[in-house]
Amino acid sequence: MYRLKSPFETNDFAVEFIKDNTVIVIYATILGKPNPAIKKLKLKGLNLDKHYKELTTNKTYSGDFLQKVGIVTKNHTDFESGILVFEKVELT
Repeated sequence: MYRLKSPFETNDFAVEFIKDNTVIVIYATILGKPNPAIKKLKLKGLNLDKHYKELTTNKTYSGDFLQKVGIVTKNHTDFESGILVFEKVELT
């Protein structure tokens, strides 16, 4: 388990769980702000050379991209949360 964002340090909360070929990210905004800047969540503990498919959108990202650039989260209102599920995939 990785704590990506702490509710004690920021207004956001995010944790990441990795088991076998599955990565689960849970994130939430405690109190939203009007017109917030784009939020990117950088993951941890991934294999930089592998690719991960987000199961809701079916988009594939490299582990390097997810750890260095991050993925945009869409939570902007009070107590809004989301879950991202990635599976490690082999590209052909």
